[in-house]
Amino acid sequence: DIADGFLSTSEFNFKGNIIRPSGDAENFQALKEFSVAYLRHEQDLDLEAFNVNFDIFSLESSLYKNGQVEHIVNMLIKNGHTYEKDDALWLKTTTFGDDKDRVMRKSDGEYTYFVPDIAYHLNKWERGFKRVINEQGADHHSTINRVRGGLQALDIEIPLKWPEYILHQMITVMKNKKEVKSLADEIEDLRNDLFYFIKNLDESTIKGASNFYINVLGSLQDISESLQYISKVTFKHINNNHKALTFNQIRELKEISLELETLFDRTKFAFSKNNFKEISSILDSKQELLDSVREKINNQITRTKSEESSPKNTTLYFSILTESKDLIKATMAMLELYNDQYDSTIEPPTNGE
Repeated sequence: DIADGFLSTSEFNFKGNIIRPSGDAENFQALKEFSVAYLRHEQDLDLEAFNVNFDIFSLESSLYKNGQVEHIVNMLIKNGHTYEKDDALWLKTTTFGDDKDRVMRKSDGEYTYFVPDIAYHLNKWERGFKRVINEQGADHHSTINRVRGGLQALDIEIPLKWPEYILHQMITVMKNKKEVKSLADEIEDLRNDLFYFIKNLDESTIKGASNFYINVLGSLQDISESLQYISKVTFKHINNNHKALTFNQIRELKEISLELETLFDRTKFAFSKNNFKEISSILDSKQELLDSVREKINNQITRTKSEESSPKNTTLYFSILTESKDLIKATMAMLELYNDQYDSTIEPPTNGE
Protein backbone atom coordinates (compact mmCIF):
# COMPACT_ATOMS: atom_id res chain seq x y z
CA ASP A 1 0.00 0.00 0.00
CA ILE A 2 2.81 2.41 0.87
CA ALA A 3 4.67 1.70 -2.39
CA ASP A 4 1.51 2.09 -4.45
CA GLY A 5 0.68 5.36 -2.68
CA PHE A 6 4.17 6.72 -3.28
CA LEU A 7 4.21 5.79 -6.96
CA SER A 8 0.66 7.07 -7.56
CA THR A 9 1.70 10.61 -6.49
CA SER A 10 -1.75 10.96 -4.83
CA GLU A 11 -1.59 13.62 -2.10
CA PHE A 12 -3.19 13.48 1.36
CA ASN A 13 -3.56 15.76 4.37
CA PHE A 14 -1.38 14.91 7.37
CA LYS A 15 -1.55 17.16 10.45
CA GLY A 16 -2.54 20.13 8.31
CA ASN A 17 0.25 19.50 5.81
CA ILE A 18 -0.38 18.29 2.28
CA ILE A 19 1.84 15.28 1.57
CA ARG A 20 2.72 15.03 -2.12
CA PRO A 21 4.78 11.93 -2.96
CA SER A 22 7.30 12.48 -5.72
CA GLY A 23 6.90 9.03 -7.22
CA ASP A 24 10.66 8.87 -7.72
CA ALA A 25 11.63 5.34 -6.64
CA GLU A 26 15.32 6.31 -6.68
CA ASN A 27 14.84 9.07 -4.08
CA PHE A 28 15.30 7.11 -0.84
CA GLN A 29 14.91 10.14 1.46
CA ALA A 30 11.62 11.14 -0.16
CA LEU A 31 10.37 7.55 0.10
CA LYS A 32 11.37 7.40 3.79
CA GLU A 33 9.62 10.67 4.64
CA PHE A 34 6.49 9.63 2.75
CA SER A 35 6.39 6.20 4.45
CA VAL A 36 6.59 7.73 7.95
CA ALA A 37 3.84 10.24 7.16
CA TYR A 38 1.68 7.54 5.49
CA LEU A 39 1.87 5.17 8.46
CA ARG A 40 1.33 7.97 10.99
CA HIS A 41 -1.74 9.06 9.00
CA GLU A 42 -3.13 5.51 9.15
CA GLN A 43 -2.49 5.37 12.91
CA ASP A 44 -4.26 8.70 13.40
CA LEU A 45 -7.31 7.40 11.54
CA ASP A 46 -7.40 4.34 13.85
CA LEU A 47 -7.04 6.54 16.94
CA GLU A 48 -9.76 8.87 15.68
CA ALA A 49 -12.12 5.89 15.37
CA PHE A 50 -11.58 5.24 19.11
CA ASN A 51 -11.85 8.96 19.94
CA VAL A 52 -8.22 9.01 21.17
CA ASN A 53 -6.06 12.10 20.76
CA PHE A 54 -2.33 12.45 21.51
CA ASP A 55 -1.25 15.84 22.85
CA ILE A 56 2.40 14.98 22.18
CA PHE A 57 3.72 12.39 19.73
CA SER A 58 7.34 11.39 20.37
CA LEU A 59 9.61 9.71 17.85
CA GLU A 60 12.20 7.32 19.25
CA SER A 61 14.86 8.99 17.12
CA SER A 62 14.28 12.27 18.98
CA LEU A 63 15.42 10.65 22.25
CA TYR A 64 18.81 10.01 20.67
CA LYS A 65 19.04 13.41 18.99
CA ASN A 66 18.30 15.41 22.15
CA GLY A 67 20.70 13.33 24.27
CA GLN A 68 18.08 11.81 26.60
CA VAL A 69 19.24 8.24 25.93
CA GLU A 70 22.86 9.08 26.70
CA HIS A 71 21.70 11.00 29.79
CA ILE A 72 19.88 8.03 31.38
CA VAL A 73 22.75 5.67 30.54
CA ASN A 74 25.16 7.98 32.37
CA MET A 75 22.76 8.14 35.34
CA LEU A 76 22.58 4.34 35.54
CA ILE A 77 26.36 4.00 35.35
CA LYS A 78 26.84 6.69 38.02
CA ASN A 79 24.32 4.94 40.33
CA GLY A 80 26.30 1.70 40.13
CA HIS A 81 23.56 -0.38 38.48
CA THR A 82 25.57 -1.39 35.41
CA TYR A 83 28.63 -3.45 34.57
CA GLU A 84 30.62 -4.38 31.47
CA LYS A 85 30.96 -7.92 30.15
CA ASP A 86 31.81 -9.30 26.69
CA ASP A 87 32.42 -5.74 25.42
CA ALA A 88 28.81 -4.85 26.24
CA LEU A 89 27.18 -2.68 28.91
CA TRP A 90 24.69 -4.55 31.13
CA LEU A 91 21.94 -3.31 33.43
CA LYS A 92 21.50 -5.17 36.76
CA THR A 93 17.79 -5.76 36.24
CA THR A 94 17.83 -8.84 38.52
CA THR A 95 18.18 -6.37 41.41
CA PHE A 96 14.68 -5.21 40.56
CA GLY A 97 12.90 -8.53 39.96
CA ASP A 98 13.92 -9.50 36.42
CA ASP A 99 14.95 -13.11 35.78
CA LYS A 100 18.34 -12.08 34.35
CA ASP A 101 20.44 -8.98 33.72
CA ARG A 102 19.95 -7.26 30.36
CA VAL A 103 22.31 -5.82 27.77
CA MET A 104 21.91 -2.05 27.39
CA ARG A 105 24.67 -1.29 24.90
CA LYS A 106 25.84 -4.01 22.54
CA SER A 107 29.46 -4.63 21.61
CA ASP A 108 28.95 -2.69 18.36
CA GLY A 109 27.95 0.41 20.37
CA GLU A 110 24.23 0.27 19.55
CA TYR A 111 21.68 0.47 22.37
CA THR A 112 19.05 -2.25 22.81
CA TYR A 113 15.44 -1.25 22.28
CA PHE A 114 14.39 -0.95 25.96
CA VAL A 115 16.95 1.79 26.68
CA PRO A 116 15.08 4.57 24.81
CA ASP A 117 11.91 3.28 26.54
CA ILE A 118 13.52 4.16 29.89
CA ALA A 119 14.49 7.61 28.56
CA TYR A 120 10.96 8.21 27.28
CA HIS A 121 9.35 7.27 30.59
CA LEU A 122 11.80 9.40 32.55
CA ASN A 123 10.68 12.32 30.38
CA LYS A 124 7.03 11.57 31.19
CA TRP A 125 7.81 11.33 34.92
CA GLU A 126 9.64 14.65 34.85
CA ARG A 127 6.64 16.23 33.09
CA GLY A 128 4.50 15.32 36.11
CA PHE A 129 2.66 12.17 34.97
CA LYS A 130 2.10 10.30 38.25
CA ARG A 131 -0.01 7.62 36.57
CA VAL A 132 0.95 6.17 33.19
CA ILE A 133 -0.78 3.25 31.46
CA ASN A 134 1.00 1.67 28.49
CA GLU A 135 -1.12 -0.28 26.01
CA GLN A 136 1.11 -2.59 24.01
CA GLY A 137 1.22 -5.88 22.13
CA ALA A 138 1.76 -9.15 23.97
CA ASP A 139 5.24 -9.42 22.46
CA HIS A 140 6.29 -6.54 24.73
CA HIS A 141 5.59 -8.50 27.91
CA SER A 142 9.27 -9.25 28.56
CA THR A 143 10.15 -5.55 28.49
CA ILE A 144 7.97 -4.67 31.50
CA ASN A 145 10.53 -5.70 34.13
CA ARG A 146 13.38 -4.18 32.10
CA VAL A 147 11.75 -0.76 31.81
CA ARG A 148 10.53 -0.72 35.41
CA GLY A 149 13.92 -1.96 36.60
CA GLY A 150 15.71 0.75 34.63
CA LEU A 151 13.43 3.42 36.10
CA GLN A 152 14.03 2.10 39.62
CA ALA A 153 17.78 2.12 38.98
CA LEU A 154 17.64 5.87 38.31
CA ASP A 155 17.11 6.25 42.10
CA ILE A 156 14.65 9.16 41.84
CA GLU A 157 11.78 7.59 43.83
CA ILE A 158 9.64 6.44 40.91
CA PRO A 159 6.98 3.98 42.28
CA LEU A 160 7.73 0.26 41.89
CA LYS A 161 4.84 -0.51 39.52
CA TRP A 162 5.16 2.64 37.42
CA PRO A 163 4.19 2.60 34.60
CA GLU A 164 1.16 0.31 34.45
CA TYR A 165 0.69 -1.99 31.45
CA ILE A 166 -2.22 -3.34 29.44
CA LEU A 167 -1.12 -5.89 26.86
CA HIS A 168 -3.03 -6.90 23.74
CA GLN A 169 -3.30 -10.67 23.80
CA MET A 170 -2.92 -11.92 20.23
CA ILE A 171 -4.54 -15.27 20.85
CA THR A 172 -5.31 -17.97 18.32
CA VAL A 173 -8.34 -19.73 19.78
CA MET A 174 -7.58 -23.12 18.23
CA LYS A 175 -4.02 -23.04 19.57
CA ASN A 176 -5.38 -22.01 22.95
CA LYS A 177 -7.75 -24.98 23.00
CA LYS A 178 -4.89 -27.37 22.25
CA GLU A 179 -2.72 -25.92 25.02
CA VAL A 180 -5.54 -26.21 27.55
CA LYS A 181 -6.15 -29.80 26.45
CA SER A 182 -2.44 -30.51 26.90
CA LEU A 183 -2.59 -29.14 30.46
CA ALA A 184 -5.61 -31.33 31.24
CA ASP A 185 -3.72 -34.40 29.94
CA GLU A 186 -0.71 -33.61 32.15
CA ILE A 187 -2.94 -33.32 35.21
CA GLU A 188 -4.57 -36.62 34.32
CA ASP A 189 -1.10 -38.22 34.15
CA LEU A 190 -0.38 -36.91 37.65
CA ARG A 191 -3.67 -38.35 38.86
CA ASN A 192 -2.79 -41.73 37.34
CA ASP A 193 0.52 -41.66 39.22
CA LEU A 194 -1.22 -41.23 42.58
CA PHE A 195 -1.17 -44.96 43.37
CA TYR A 196 2.59 -45.22 42.78
CA PHE A 197 3.26 -41.97 44.63
CA ILE A 198 1.57 -43.30 47.78
CA LYS A 199 3.22 -46.71 47.41
CA ASN A 200 6.69 -45.12 47.47
CA LEU A 201 6.14 -43.06 50.63
CA ASP A 202 7.52 -44.17 53.98
CA GLU A 203 5.17 -44.64 56.95
CA SER A 204 6.19 -41.43 58.71
CA THR A 205 5.03 -39.19 55.83
CA ILE A 206 2.38 -41.22 54.02
CA LYS A 207 -0.77 -39.52 55.35
CA GLY A 208 0.45 -35.93 55.26
CA ALA A 209 2.16 -36.20 51.86
CA SER A 210 -0.71 -38.17 50.32
CA ASN A 211 -3.33 -35.65 51.42
CA PHE A 212 -1.16 -32.79 50.20
CA TYR A 213 -0.71 -34.44 46.79
CA ILE A 214 -4.44 -35.16 46.47
CA ASN A 215 -5.42 -31.61 47.44
CA VAL A 216 -2.94 -30.05 45.02
CA LEU A 217 -4.32 -32.29 42.27
CA GLY A 218 -7.80 -31.06 43.13
CA SER A 219 -6.73 -27.43 42.79
CA LEU A 220 -4.94 -28.14 39.51
CA GLN A 221 -8.09 -29.86 38.24
CA ASP A 222 -10.16 -26.78 39.13
CA ILE A 223 -7.66 -24.54 37.31
CA SER A 224 -7.77 -26.78 34.25
CA GLU A 225 -11.58 -26.88 34.19
CA SER A 226 -11.80 -23.08 34.37
CA LEU A 227 -9.36 -22.71 31.47
CA GLN A 228 -11.17 -25.37 29.45
CA TYR A 229 -14.52 -23.65 30.00
CA ILE A 230 -13.19 -20.21 28.97
CA SER A 231 -11.60 -21.73 25.88
CA LYS A 232 -14.77 -23.66 25.01
CA VAL A 233 -17.25 -20.78 25.26
CA THR A 234 -14.89 -18.39 23.46
CA PHE A 235 -14.35 -20.80 20.58
CA LYS A 236 -18.10 -21.51 20.34
CA HIS A 237 -18.90 -17.78 20.22
CA ILE A 238 -16.38 -17.10 17.44
CA ASN A 239 -17.18 -20.26 15.51
CA ASN A 240 -20.87 -19.29 15.41
CA ASN A 241 -19.98 -15.79 14.14
CA HIS A 242 -21.68 -14.05 17.05
CA LYS A 243 -21.21 -10.33 17.56
CA ALA A 244 -17.74 -9.34 18.77
CA LEU A 245 -17.16 -8.02 22.27
CA THR A 246 -17.38 -4.25 22.70
CA PHE A 247 -14.39 -1.95 23.12
CA ASN A 248 -15.01 -1.60 26.89
CA GLN A 249 -15.39 -5.36 27.33
CA ILE A 250 -12.14 -6.02 25.48
CA ARG A 251 -10.32 -3.32 27.44
CA GLU A 252 -11.49 -4.76 30.77
CA LEU A 253 -10.60 -8.33 29.77
CA LYS A 254 -7.11 -7.14 28.84
CA GLU A 255 -6.78 -5.69 32.34
CA ILE A 256 -7.77 -9.02 33.89
CA SER A 257 -5.49 -10.89 31.50
CA LEU A 258 -2.52 -8.78 32.61
CA GLU A 259 -3.42 -9.26 36.29
CA LEU A 260 -3.65 -13.04 35.81
CA GLU A 261 -0.42 -13.08 33.84
CA THR A 262 1.29 -11.27 36.68
CA LEU A 263 -0.16 -13.77 39.17
CA PHE A 264 1.11 -16.76 37.19
CA ASP A 265 4.51 -15.14 36.52
CA ARG A 266 5.00 -14.51 40.23
CA THR A 267 3.92 -18.07 41.02
CA LYS A 268 6.29 -19.48 38.41
CA PHE A 269 9.13 -17.37 39.78
CA ALA A 270 8.46 -18.53 43.37
CA PHE A 271 8.58 -22.20 42.42
CA SER A 272 11.47 -21.93 39.96
CA LYS A 273 13.62 -20.19 42.58
CA ASN A 274 12.34 -22.29 45.53
CA ASN A 275 11.33 -18.95 47.05
CA PHE A 276 8.32 -20.15 49.03
CA LYS A 277 8.34 -17.01 51.19
CA GLU A 278 7.09 -15.20 48.08
CA ILE A 279 3.87 -17.27 48.14
CA SER A 280 2.64 -15.40 51.20
CA SER A 281 3.07 -12.13 49.32
CA ILE A 282 1.18 -13.50 46.30
CA LEU A 283 -1.69 -14.58 48.53
CA ASP A 284 -2.00 -11.00 49.77
CA SER A 285 -3.17 -10.03 46.26
CA LYS A 286 -6.15 -12.42 46.31
CA GLN A 287 -8.80 -9.94 47.43
CA GLU A 288 -7.51 -7.26 45.08
CA LEU A 289 -7.82 -9.65 42.11
CA LEU A 290 -11.32 -10.75 43.08
CA ASP A 291 -12.38 -7.13 43.59
CA SER A 292 -11.11 -6.31 40.11
CA VAL A 293 -13.31 -9.03 38.58
CA ARG A 294 -16.28 -7.98 40.70
CA GLU A 295 -15.89 -4.37 39.55
CA LYS A 296 -16.00 -5.43 35.90
CA ILE A 297 -19.09 -7.58 36.51
CA ASN A 298 -20.83 -4.55 38.02
CA ASN A 299 -19.71 -2.40 35.08
CA GLN A 300 -21.30 -4.84 32.65
CA ILE A 301 -24.52 -4.99 34.68
CA THR A 302 -24.76 -1.20 34.38
CA ARG A 303 -23.99 -1.31 30.65
CA THR A 304 -26.56 -4.04 30.05
CA LYS A 305 -29.28 -1.86 31.62
CA SER A 306 -28.30 1.45 30.06
CA GLU A 307 -26.74 0.65 26.67
CA GLU A 308 -27.71 -1.30 23.59
CA SER A 309 -25.86 -4.61 23.72
CA SER A 310 -25.91 -8.10 22.25
CA PRO A 311 -27.33 -10.94 24.40
CA LYS A 312 -24.66 -13.30 23.07
CA ASN A 313 -21.62 -11.16 23.78
CA THR A 314 -23.04 -10.14 27.17
CA THR A 315 -23.43 -13.84 28.06
CA LEU A 316 -19.88 -14.58 26.86
CA TYR A 317 -18.47 -11.67 28.84
CA PHE A 318 -20.19 -12.68 32.08
CA SER A 319 -19.08 -16.30 31.53
CA ILE A 320 -15.43 -15.30 31.13
CA LEU A 321 -15.57 -13.05 34.19
CA THR A 322 -17.20 -15.59 36.51
CA GLU A 323 -14.85 -18.34 35.36
CA SER A 324 -11.86 -16.00 35.82
CA LYS A 325 -13.01 -15.52 39.40
CA ASP A 326 -13.07 -19.31 39.88
CA LEU A 327 -9.63 -19.53 38.26
CA ILE A 328 -8.23 -17.02 40.76
CA LYS A 329 -9.79 -18.90 43.69
CA ALA A 330 -8.43 -22.26 42.50
CA THR A 331 -4.93 -20.84 42.00
CA MET A 332 -4.96 -19.20 45.42
CA ALA A 333 -6.25 -22.44 47.00
CA MET A 334 -3.26 -24.30 45.58
CA LEU A 335 -0.87 -21.62 46.84
CA GLU A 336 -2.50 -21.72 50.28
CA LEU A 337 -1.75 -25.46 50.43
CA TYR A 338 1.94 -24.79 49.82
CA ASN A 339 1.95 -21.83 52.19
CA ASP A 340 0.39 -23.92 55.00
CA GLN A 341 2.99 -26.67 54.54
CA TYR A 342 5.99 -24.34 54.22
CA ASP A 343 8.49 -24.63 57.05
CA SER A 344 10.89 -21.68 57.15
CA THR A 345 13.34 -23.64 59.31
CA ILE A 346 14.05 -26.05 56.44
CA GLU A 347 16.20 -24.77 53.60
CA PRO A 348 14.77 -25.69 50.17
CA PRO A 349 17.02 -27.81 47.94
CA THR A 350 19.26 -26.05 45.44
CA ASN A 351 19.61 -27.06 41.81
CA GLY A 352 21.37 -30.41 41.54
CA GLU A 353 20.38 -31.65 45.01
